[in-house]
Amino acid sequence: MNGKFTLRCGWCGQPQAEDAATVRCQSCNGPVRVDVDLRPLAGRAPGAVRDTTLSGMWSWVDLLPITERRAIVTLGEGDTPLIRAPRLGQALGVETLLLKDETRNPTGSFKDRMLAVGITRAMELGKRVVAVQSSGNVGAAAAAYAARAGIEAKIFVPRTAPAEKILQAQMYGADVLRIDHDSPTDIFELLRWACDEFGWYLVSTAAIYNPFTLEGAKTIAYEIGEALAFDL
Repeated sequence: MNGKFTLRCGWCGQPQAEDAATVRCQSCNGPVRVDVDLRPLAGRAPGAVRDTTLSGMWSWVDLLPITERRAIVTLGEGDTPLIRAPRLGQALGVETLLLKDETRNPTGSFKDRMLAVGITRAMELGKRVVAVQSSGNVGAAAAAYAARAGIEAKIFVPRTAPAEKILQAQMYGADVLRIDHDSPTDIFELLRWACDEFGWYLVSTAAIYNPFTLEGAKTIAYEIGEALAFDL
């Protein structure tokens, strides 16, 4: 046992193998949930949870379900600024309005945080191919972090996907598969079949299909808390 996190079915509560590559319960096919054990952090002040030997969002590694630090895949994501927006705040009737500028992440969105954790999880599992359905930011992030990790990325996109987003993923070396279909549900089912058939690791940013990627998004809240001295 890794001792850092546990995997459990969100429907039936059945424990799951901690090294399982699947994100569905082996008993009822329910979604798998990841729970990080926070007991080792008990007694620490909120500001002392951060590991200053690491940079960006990975300084919150003790709160992330990653056990092998050497497996971490990063492009410098995280630590994005909070920007005051007084005129917008006035228009909305908000006394102090702060905006978290996630466009400062490597590929331009908060999805970088999610895919950094998702691709790192894939590396821990020894996966050499990751796959995702996307017509935008998720595909670009998956392609970038897979390239950083030295593994393959398969991006399924609908026929209506913007050409510039497809190009962004292709620039990172991903295989972009344009599916001649309008239904996101049908395309996703095709993706799930391909992952099962070929052993690809699904790095969906929907927690119901991959709970690890969601943990990356949580680092936004950790950074906001720290910036506001946890006076929330």
